[in-house]
Amino acid sequence: MTPFPAKTWLPKLTKGNPMKTSENSRRETGDAGGMDRSGAPVRRSDKLFPRLGCSLQLSLIATALLHPSLTAFGVSKGKEDPTEDKGHLFVGLIVTESEGTGGHACTGSLVKPGQVLTAAHCINPPNTGTSAARQSFERFLFYDSNLKKLKAYSALGVRHPAYDPTRFYASKDVGVLLLLNGPETPLGLLADPDDDPKDGKNGTVVGFTGAEGDFPLKGGTVLTDSPAASNLRYDRSESPVILQDGDSGGPTLFSFGDKEKIVGTHSFIDRIKTPEYDVDTRVGRFLDFINGKGAIGIDESTKIGVFTQWKGKDGGDWSTGKFWTRPAGNDVPEDNDVAILDPTTGSDQAIEVSIGDGGTKKLEGLLTDVKLTIANKGTLAVTGPSGALNGGAMNVGDKTAGAANFDYSLDNEGTLNINSLGTAVLGASIGKDDVMVALFNGRGEDGKGAVIVVDGGAMEVKKQFDNRGTFVLKGNASVTVGSSLPAVEKVGKQDAPTKSLLNQGSVEVVAATLNLATSLENAGIVQISGSGKGKPGTISSGPVSNQGVIIIGVDAFLKTKSIAGVIGYQQTAKAGIGIAKGGELTCTDEKGKLADVDLNTGKWSGNGKINGKVFTAGKGAPGDSPGLFTIEGDLTFLPGASLEIEIGGRGRGVDYDAIDVINGVEFPGETNGNLSLGGRLELTLLNGFGGAINSGDRFRILTSGGLTGFFENALPGERLKTVDGLGSFVVDYGIDSLFAPNDVELRDFLPSPPSGPQMTISVISPGQVEISWSARFEGFQLMEAATVSDPWALSPHVAALSDGSWKVSLSIDGRTRFFQLVGPP
Repeated sequence: MTPFPAKTWLPKLTKGNPMKTSENSRRETGDAGGMDRSGAPVRRSDKLFPRLGCSLQLSLIATALLHPSLTAFGVSKGKEDPTEDKGHLFVGLIVTESEGTGGHACTGSLVKPGQVLTAAHCINPPNTGTSAARQSFERFLFYDSNLKKLKAYSALGVRHPAYDPTRFYASKDVGVLLLLNGPETPLGLLADPDDDPKDGKNGTVVGFTGAEGDFPLKGGTVLTDSPAASNLRYDRSESPVILQDGDSGGPTLFSFGDKEKIVGTHSFIDRIKTPEYDVDTRVGRFLDFINGKGAIGIDESTKIGVFTQWKGKDGGDWSTGKFWTRPAGNDVPEDNDVAILDPTTGSDQAIEVSIGDGGTKKLEGLLTDVKLTIANKGTLAVTGPSGALNGGAMNVGDKTAGAANFDYSLDNEGTLNINSLGTAVLGASIGKDDVMVALFNGRGEDGKGAVIVVDGGAMEVKKQFDNRGTFVLKGNASVTVGSSLPAVEKVGKQDAPTKSLLNQGSVEVVAATLNLATSLENAGIVQISGSGKGKPGTISSGPVSNQGVIIIGVDAFLKTKSIAGVIGYQQTAKAGIGIAKGGELTCTDEKGKLADVDLNTGKWSGNGKINGKVFTAGKGAPGDSPGLFTIEGDLTFLPGASLEIEIGGRGRGVDYDAIDVINGVEFPGETNGNLSLGGRLELTLLNGFGGAINSGDRFRILTSGGLTGFFENALPGERLKTVDGLGSFVVDYGIDSLFAPNDVELRDFLPSPPSGPQMTISVISPGQVEISWSARFEGFQLMEAATVSDPWALSPHVAALSDGSWKVSLSIDGRTRFFQLVGPP
C-alpha cells in the first residue's frame, strides 16, 4: 500500500469524470480486500476485512512503529488547508496500533466530548468472533483550529458487541473511540432514527484518501432498501467520487431543515450486485450503542457495559447526567470491568482510586488520567489484548506491597511510579516468538511529559520497551527487559539480535540495575551512576548500538556482550560515550572473553576504563582536561582516527592526558594489551604551560604491551607541532625509540619563535640601504643599538608608508648597527 505523500495536507487529486473510469480501475482504487461475493480475488492481504478503510498496512518491524509513515492529513478532499472547510473540522484520522497484527488508517468523527464515531472494522485487533467485543489502543489525529496544527489523542477503541468480523459484508459495522484528554469541540451532529434521507437526495461525504473526484461530495445519490434498513447504498457508477482505503468510518452527511447531520459511516463495497455500491452503516440505528447504554455481546449470557466508567453489576449507563461522572458510591473498579476512563474536567483531576487490602482487580482495558494507587498488598490485573493507557499518575507500592500486571502492553503518557515493595509485570501473555513492544513510554507529542520512575521497586517487561520520555531507576531498583524475547529475528535475509530497549528519550540509572536480555538501541541519552556510597549503577545488555550519548559515571558499569557475530558495542558518527573515573564499559563474547568495541565513528572521552578490544576511527579525547584512560584489552587506531592529548603539567594522568593499554588479568589465556597506531595525533598546551617546559621534560602519553603501526602525521622520531602552534615535540615510539619501544613519549619541546613583523633590508643605491616591513604593522617603531648588549634607542630615521610597506632609508657609514621593531605599547 502506498503511504500518504509527505509535506502536504492532502494527496493530489485526479480531476475528471469518474463515470469514464474503467471497471478494472474502479475495482483497483476502491477495493478493500479479501474476496468479493463473486469470488474474485481483491488486493488486501487482510481477508477478514473486505472494507473500505483497512488501509496503510504498517510494517511489523519495530522501526515502523517508531516512525509511522502517515505524513499527510486533511479534513475534506480537495482542501490543501483543512481550515478552508470549517464545517467539517470534527473529522479526523484514526491510526490503529496493535503490535503483531499490523495497523491501518481510517476516518472518524468527533460526536461527543472525547468520543469518536467510526466503523467497527477500523478498530484493532482484527479478532475472531469469540473476542469481537474486546477493545484496543488507538490514536486519533485531529486538526486543532485554535492551535493551527494536528494533534494526536490516545484512545480506547470499542466495537459494537454484535459485529462479526469473520463475515464478509458484516452488519453492525460501527465502533467508537474513547479519547484520553480528547478535544470537546467542534462536534458532529448525529442523525435521529427518523432522519431518513430520501432516494436521490444529495449528501456530503468526507474522507482522507486521494480518491478520484471532488471532495466533499455534492450530489451523491442515496438508495435505501427500507426505512428500517441498517445500511445506506450509493451507486458507484453514478457517484462523482470513488471511495478508497482510508475513508472507512468517515461520515456521510445530509441536511434536515437547517442542520447537517451524520447519517452514515463508510463501511464496505458491495460487489455482488450490478452496479456496485458503496455501503454506509446508518447511525440512527445504533444510537443506544453510541450513547453508551451497554449492549449484549455475541454470547447472550454475557452483558458488556461498553462505555461505563465502572461496569458495575447492571452494565452501567452514563448516558444521563455529566459525561464520564462516577456513579455515587462506586469509586473502586470491580472485577472484569471494561476500563477506567479519564475524567474530562479540571475538578476531577484530584480523584484518587486505590486498590489494596489484598484484593485483585481485573480489568479488560485501562484508560485513565486519575491518580491510581496500588498498595497494601493490592493487585491490578489488566487482562486480554485490550488497550492499556495511563495518562495520569499510577503509583505501585509505597512501603507496602503492590502489584500491577498487564497481560499485553501498556502505553504510559503520564507518570508511572514503581516504589519500594512495588512490582510490575508487562507482556506476560504475548506469544513466545513474537517480537512486540510491551511498554511504551511517551507516544504522544514526542514523549513529552511521559515519566517512569522505579524507585526501590522491581519491574519486568517481558518483551520490548520503547522509551521516548523519561525513564529513571534509583534506590536499588531492579528492572529486567526482554526476558521473553527470542534472541534473534529476521531483518531482511539475515538474523539480527532482537532489541530489548529502544531509547529515543532519557534513561538514568542511579545505584540500580537494568538488565536487558537482548540488545540496546540508543538514540537519546543514557546515564549510569553509583550512589557514591558503594552502591553501583549497572546496565547489562547484549549488543549496544549507540546513536546518541552514553555517560558512564563514578561506580557505574555498562556490560555488553557480542552475540551471533554482532559487535558488543558500536556507535555512529554523531554519537558519543563518556566514561568517568571509576566507570567501566565491558564487552565480552558468549564465552566470557574480551570482545570487540567498535568506536569507528563518534567520540569517546573520560577518565574511565574499557574492557574489550577497541577499534576506533573516531575522535579519542582521554581525560577530563586532563586525565588517564585505561583500556584493558587492545586498542587499534584506524585511518581517519584522531587522538587529542592535552598537556598542562608534568603529572601523568593528572596534568596531562594519557592512555594505558594493559593485558586483561580477569581473562586468563588472552593475549591483550596491544596497541596499533594510525590516524592523527593532536597535541594542545594548556594554561600557558609551554613557557615552563624544560628541555629534559618527557610526557608518556601511551603505554602498551605491544606496539605496531604509526601516526600519519608523526612518524617515529619526528617533530610534531602543537595544534595551537606554540611549540613542537619529538614523538618517540617503536624499535628506534630512546625509551620503551611499546610506549609513545613526547620529548625535546621547542617553543615556536615569537611571531611579529619581518624586516627586509635592501641596497637601493651605492651607500644607501632601505629597511621595510608590512603596512599592517602600523604603529611599530624602529629601534637601534650599537651592540646587542647596549641600550636600545628610538632610531632617528622616520618611517614613511610607500607601496604598501613602511620604509626607512639609511646611509652606510662604516659603523655596525643593530635594528629591531617594537610594537605599540
